[in-house]
Amino acid sequence: QPLSVAALGVLLAAGSGISISVNTVLCKNLNEAGVNPEALVSVRFIGAVLVATAVMAASGDGWFALAPATMLSLAAASLVLSVCPSYGNQVGVWLASPVTGRVVMTRGPVFVFLLQLLEGRLVSSPYSLTVAVLYSTFSISAAVTRQQAIRSAALALATARGRVGA
Repeated sequence: QPLSVAALGVLLAAGSGISISVNTVLCKNLNEAGVNPEALVSVRFIGAVLVATAVMAASGDGWFALAPATMLSLAAASLVLSVCPSYGNQVGVWLASPVTGRVVMTRGPVFVFLLQLLEGRLVSSPYSLTVAVLYSTFSISAAVTRQQAIRSAALALATARGRVGA
């Protein structure tokens, strides 16, 4: 790939990672303010549906000429492949810390890479696998370090209050 295409790919991937992380933190803040996962997921896809409909209408493609059975199939696929995983992710964000949620989600690129190997049509990239494994490893390390810091702080607080003997 030309350098400009590769740089654009890296920029888009970094932007995606940043926006996913910001989304996770914002959703966690909303959860802590009392908004449940069902409420967050129920409004998440309204904007996407409106934008997709506008783009398809403007493109002149035959979106609106699709058979009802085809549109139903697309809706079912969207539910299974997008809405359900998003709901599962939102429940995970609600129940866990953002760092723990990120650790769970870092395994996704590794699984995608492995599925690409099994599927066989795409050329696998050792660089992609290396980055996915490193990202997962660093995320797990961050979660373990965070957990150790929480335990140390709790122990120090308990010791300071005289609840734990030396």
